[in-house]
Amino acid sequence: MNVGAFNPGAAAGSVIGGAIVASGGLRWTRWIAALLSLAGFGPSYLAVPRESVKIPEPEVVSV
Repeated sequence: MNVGAFNPGAAAGSVIGGAIVASGGLRWTRWIAALLSLAGFGPSYLAVPRESVKIPEPEVVSV
């Protein structure tokens, strides 16, 4: 992952947090932070490629 991708996120968080505090919403910052974290989790979850795991068939041993 490119480290530079964190810079816009940090800047956006500062701007959003500053706007919330400036508007008198200091008591809501923890809930808004939780919502923003969950909102960021969605695209991250979708971006990770997934592979299906095949369960091997049990070997049949003749006696």
